[in-house]
Amino acid sequence: NRMWVRHAGYGGTAAYELTNSNATLTACKAIDSSSGGFDLNSTGARPTAAGCKTENCSGYAFYGVQIEALAGFSNSRATGNQFNQMRLSEAFVDSTATVNFENGIDGVVVCPIVLSVPAAGTLTLNAGVVFKFPVGNYAQIDGTLLTNGTATDAVAFTTYADDSFGGDSNGDGASGVTGGQWWGLFFNDGADASSLTYATVAGAGYGGTASLELTNADISAQYCTLRDGSQSGVDLNGTAAKPRIQRCQIINNGGNAITGASIDAVPYVARNLASGNGGDYMLVTQTSVGADAFIGSGAGVNGVVVLNSILSVPVGRTLTIGPGVTFKFRNVGTYVDVYGTLDTQGSFTSPLVFTTFGDDAFGGDTNGGGESSVA
Repeated sequence: NRMWVRHAGYGGTAAYELTNSNATLTACKAIDSSSGGFDLNSTGARPTAAGCKTENCSGYAFYGVQIEALAGFSNSRATGNQFNQMRLSEAFVDSTATVNFENGIDGVVVCPIVLSVPAAGTLTLNAGVVFKFPVGNYAQIDGTLLTNGTATDAVAFTTYADDSFGGDSNGDGASGVTGGQWWGLFFNDGADASSLTYATVAGAGYGGTASLELTNADISAQYCTLRDGSQSGVDLNGTAAKPRIQRCQIINNGGNAITGASIDAVPYVARNLASGNGGDYMLVTQTSVGADAFIGSGAGVNGVVVLNSILSVPVGRTLTIGPGVTFKFRNVGTYVDVYGTLDTQGSFTSPLVFTTFGDDAFGGDTNGGGESSVA
């Protein structure tokens, strides 16, 4: 309780070496160490550390931490160190783990390894938690990831260099987000129960991946912001994924807002806004209706769904489209091909529209070609 350790670090040791230790530390300080502050040595250490602080140390503030140990930290502080970080050494969640704002440093946890949630795992991140990823790292979700952000306090996944969340974690001075600095979030089979609410994903795209990579994953993403990635915001990878993506903002990414979708996914994607991307639209690459569906007002991105090829309604299938839906055909020579049932429910004031990619009269400048009309 209130113990200060000063000028430690001989032999490269931290001021506090916690090897498989479940010690209780309250308001303890590491000051002017030639190495780090608190080192859990990548062991099963589960200390209870409340209000501890690292000052002016020539290393990491808190490190060697396994993700399950984060719950034992609260209100940690770090100033003047080479790296003011709560730094993970292991991030494999095979049971249940919850991370709160007070478990990090100003909410920030640095993850220099793959964040993995296997099929049996559930990871819950509450409002204000920030995970920062150095180059080449990512999160792989085969189980359940839950983010409980709020309108004023989002959960964030971003690059190590992003100072807009939790300040200068990597000690390189003022820096911001550049796309392609880390991979992004990968959701696979088994991740259907994942739900992102008020989550921000920034600076992803390393290796050519989208901010959210969804492979047969029917996750929910609501009120999320996907920004400043070097590739697309969301990629469904041409799979049967039917994620519920609603009221999200997709901003300043290098690729399409949403890409690689099937027509069967469109009913679940609505009221999303996009600007400044390589393509401010949802691109449907698998356009044959596989199950009876209703597509309602606000579908897609900016109220527009872009079709990459012929829209096909096979025998025995019914596609119902409500008022105010706009479909734009990206390629010349495409059309609507109906062998089953197409039920259109447009109105005088809110028509259903099928048009060309370059038509700005409905849904604005979807193709980014500047002001244009039907040719």
